[in-house]
This record gives sequence, structure tokens and C-alpha cells, in this order.
Amino acid sequence: MGSGTVNIRNAGDSGPDGGNVYAIRPRANQILDFHGHQINANGGELVVPIHCDRRDNITVRNLNIIGNPRYGMWFRGCSNNGSAVRQ
Repeated sequence: MGSGTVNIRNAGDSGPDGGNVYAIRPRANQILDFHGHQINANGGELVVPIHCDRRDNITVRNLNIIGNPRYGMWFRGCSNNGSAVRQ
């Protein structure tokens, strides 16, 4: 999927990390809209619900993160990003 809005309409548990960083990795110019659903980060120390590395113009909307993630959202080397996490 390229640019545009990605509608995520399910909640769930992260599951185990398996020794690797376990995350949703959006592409540049994407909006992730979770519609108020939650991610339960319950699977290990390498769970990072949203991971953006050198991606621009990412927006995360209406996401509730629970559990014990390493980071709730990780943005590195990114620009023009926005997030609105529902609590």
C-alpha cells in the first residue's frame, strides 16, 4: 500500500517479539487511523507498536496503547509527522 489512509479496525495483543523489534512500520505519506482501537503490548521487551525510521509525513490517529511496550511510538530521522493518541 502506498500513500493515503490505512484504516485499522481491530484491536489486539502484540504477541511475542521473537528476538526482533516487533512493530507496525508505516510507509512515507501514510495516515494510520485506528478508530479508537488499542494495541496491548504484552509480548516482550522489543515490542514497539509504531516504528518509523527515515519516513516522512506519517500521522497516527485514534490509537490507545496499553501494556508494557519498549516505546509507544518510535520516530527516528523523520519529518512532518503527527500523532494523536487516544487515552
